[in-house]
Amino acid sequence: KATRITSGQSFDAQPHYSPDGKSIVFVSDRSQSDNLWIVNADGTNPRALTRDNDQAFQSPTFTPDGKYVVASRGNDLYMYYANAGVSPEIRLTGDTAAAGGRGAAPGGGRGGAAPNVFLGATVSKDGRYVYTAMRNSTGGGYNQTALGWQIGVLDRETGRVFTKTNSVGSAMRPELSPDGKW
Repeated sequence: KATRITSGQSFDAQPHYSPDGKSIVFVSDRSQSDNLWIVNADGTNPRALTRDNDQAFQSPTFTPDGKYVVASRGNDLYMYYANAGVSPEIRLTGDTAAAGGRGAAPGGGRGGAAPNVFLGATVSKDGRYVYTAMRNSTGGGYNQTALGWQIGVLDRETGRVFTKTNSVGSAMRPELSPDGKW
């Protein structure tokens, strides 16, 4: 039976359970701007993880150890400490990423240009690899959700991004199999 755990006029979306099942991270506009929030699995104790204005947070997910949340903000991936209240960010992709920059492999997406838009992360069990949908926004035009998305992986040790798929069509929101092989 479905049970409502949030209420009010806010738009609460994109929920994702913590690995231990005790909490849920989600995107909400309850602070007048889209931000990341964490709530106990029963709906009690909602708390802001971010307090940004005019940002587009998407696809939040916990790291396998439950200590961090990885989410898309704007065009890049960021990581936040899950138990810090309002958490400082660690930028994972982009020109000022903590891992030393994007460093994408040549041909990192359709058209040969390096990817510069990252969405929908999932993290390997050891925390080293972050799988994500990615694309290059150059010439994307009006329909930014159309073809051109591929699955890539960020190696957090080296800071490099590699393309895992490169076929006609698109690939979105990767999810690793329980054994991490697929």
